[in-house]
Amino acid sequence: MKKIVPFLFIIYFAISLLFLQGGSIPYSGKIAVRGVNYFGQLGFTFEFIDSKGKVHWRNGKDAKSTISVPVRNGMYVVLLGGQGMNPIPEKLFLEQEKLFVRVFADLNDGTGLRHLTPDQPIGSSPHALTAEWARNTLLAEEAKSARRVTDGTITGKMLSPQLLEKINTESSPGKNSISTNMLSNSLKQEIAAPVSASRLDPSLKAYLSPLLEPKATGAVTDRDRLEGKNVTLSAPSASGYNLSYQWKKNGNPIPGATSKDLIITDLNATIHSGNYQVVVSNDFGSFSQSLALNEQVVGVATGITNSLILKKDGSLWAFGRMSSFGGTFKIPVKITDGPVKDFAAGASTVYVVRPDGSLWSGGWNGNGRLGDGTTQDRSSLVKVIDSGVKKVFSEGQYAAVIKEDGSLWTFGINNFGQLGNGTQVDSPTPVQIETSGVVDVSLYWDTTLYVKSDGSL
Repeated sequence: MKKIVPFLFIIYFAISLLFLQGGSIPYSGKIAVRGVNYFGQLGFTFEFIDSKGKVHWRNGKDAKSTISVPVRNGMYVVLLGGQGMNPIPEKLFLEQEKLFVRVFADLNDGTGLRHLTPDQPIGSSPHALTAEWARNTLLAEEAKSARRVTDGTITGKMLSPQLLEKINTESSPGKNSISTNMLSNSLKQEIAAPVSASRLDPSLKAYLSPLLEPKATGAVTDRDRLEGKNVTLSAPSASGYNLSYQWKKNGNPIPGATSKDLIITDLNATIHSGNYQVVVSNDFGSFSQSLALNEQVVGVATGITNSLILKKDGSLWAFGRMSSFGGTFKIPVKITDGPVKDFAAGASTVYVVRPDGSLWSGGWNGNGRLGDGTTQDRSSLVKVIDSGVKKVFSEGQYAAVIKEDGSLWTFGINNFGQLGNGTQVDSPTPVQIETSGVVDVSLYWDTTLYVKSDGSL
């Protein structure tokens, strides 16, 4: 059998919040089986009955509709009228002077729902509280319409002595007829303010916290972003109400960073890189999640079928169609460690210039586009030019390089003469087009343009 602990402060709190919290009433009870506190999940039904046993509200559509409730060390807490239950009628406690909470539970022993006695009364104090709230709410609603309510309609007789004393003290002492215009802003805010969890009995708050504290329903992950760009860090999705946020960097709160999103503009490695944490909280608890913002990306290149990323450590990563390297990659995979001086992406191909001026290439080698003297596909980088290379360019099926001496070299497909060597014959090895003075190159769709230091095109 089970004995419900009659926490009077629970009832007072519940009724005073009945309408402010959407018609739900916090309710707790205790249950033990053969003298041992129960621990686990049980199905409950809850009803409000009068002294004659007539049901005025129940949690579900019928007497067999249960709600699953966790029980910890014999204690359970529910929100009557919430958690997917039927809403509690707004006038119920006005029309019924005395009601009782009747509880049934399925103890998972094959006997079905069992009546847990005794039924707990909800007496005249809650009724009085609700009635006073309803009267004041009606007056407040009428005060919203200037046609129906004139200045002075709300009199001191309609308000509690404590509220009247506060209003008279702050606005116009000595009068017993007041208007809404006489209320100070601080008093209006105090009247409208919801009940704070800090005013709850500590034991009640402890029971309610598992139900009302925020819980993460998503997660944050580490971020790599390009230097000089904007980035938005977003808090994870979470359940719970009245959530607040605080972002921290390396353990220190970021001033003003109290929104769900943290926007960082003009990303700077020295200023912005680090470990970030977002704390999600409300009056009943909090949780936090962390992520690292790594400014590792310092360069990108796009080709016809694949793209490349150069990270700050010098490593080169690729994603897209890279069949010779193992397939199509939906997330970046490392192609080579650093250092990398320059790089370009083609059609399932990669071109890399090392700091020593050597040129390396890998991937699909149709028409000799890798420049290694063959048409054999490469699953790793091979050296094409030993030294002297300054920059590399690729259109996809052919490539060009500028050397430190300003000379221009091309290799790959040449069906339209795009290599510029006076023929339409493919070249699997680099051929020299200019001996000096080349400062920039643009390759696009079988067309090659280059600019010389004297400004000629």
